[in-house]
Amino acid sequence: MMINLQSRKLKPDKSVIFRFFMTIFLGAAALTFIIVVLDAGSWGPGLHTFDYGLMVFYSLLGLVYLILYFKTKNRVYLVLGCALLLFIPYILTSQSSYSNFRSSFYIIWGGLFLIGGPVRRRFNPHFRQVLELAARPVDELHNGFTPRPFPAGRWKYSKEEIINFGKFMMKHWITTTYFGPEHVILVIGGFSWRYFFFGKPNLQKLTCVSFDFAGNVSVNITQTDYLKFRDQLTFDQLCASLGNLIKSFLMDYQMNEESKILTLIDEEMSRSHWFFSKLSGAPVSESAPNKG
Repeated sequence: MMINLQSRKLKPDKSVIFRFFMTIFLGAAALTFIIVVLDAGSWGPGLHTFDYGLMVFYSLLGLVYLILYFKTKNRVYLVLGCALLLFIPYILTSQSSYSNFRSSFYIIWGGLFLIGGPVRRRFNPHFRQVLELAARPVDELHNGFTPRPFPAGRWKYSKEEIINFGKFMMKHWITTTYFGPEHVILVIGGFSWRYFFFGKPNLQKLTCVSFDFAGNVSVNITQTDYLKFRDQLTFDQLCASLGNLIKSFLMDYQMNEESKILTLIDEEMSRSHWFFSKLSGAPVSESAPNKG
């Protein structure tokens, strides 16, 4: 199946490759500096300061990801947490009678990341897919970005429904969900440790759909995310379309038809990524649902 790139409303995310190689370069440079300059003896036999430091670092980070898994039920965090914690026995086996089994850890990590990660489409964040689906019905190209939330009206849902809906969206990485005393906020964007553990999200700085427990809904799209689109789409129409898309997801959830949401996301994933299109034989829808 050929992907028609001209039909895409979002610009290509060219920064992904740059960030990938920059991460590898900085990680390799940091490790080289620590091993060669700060702990040159780590090349010799036995455990060294560098090894203990790695075990502490991976232990803490692995536990944080496991805590996130139990809070969100998102299996991405379970995979990452297990992979990080596996570094501890990997390092320890180098000084034990089981050192010959160290190579088996590569097989386990390969299974976690290559099979449980990128190959499974739902293990990937779907934020760009949501933006693409929201923009697809928008056909007006004037009145650009406006730095204000868009009121989406009053929707019908109970407090329990919107909380469980937020958990569902988080579990499948369709949105990042934050739960407050008066709001549920579905963020169409990256994860923030600070907001998740310590603070209240600043809606002005997030592309999100916010629900209060009285049924009032507002939509906000940041200028950074707005500039990701190829054209200057009419801002109010784009916000309304994003609201209608999330409303359609909520209605499907209320009718116990969550599979429709996942199918639409899968289809958009296939439509936007050549790799995932090879894994899917399902026809791709050309329009997003609009139940507004």
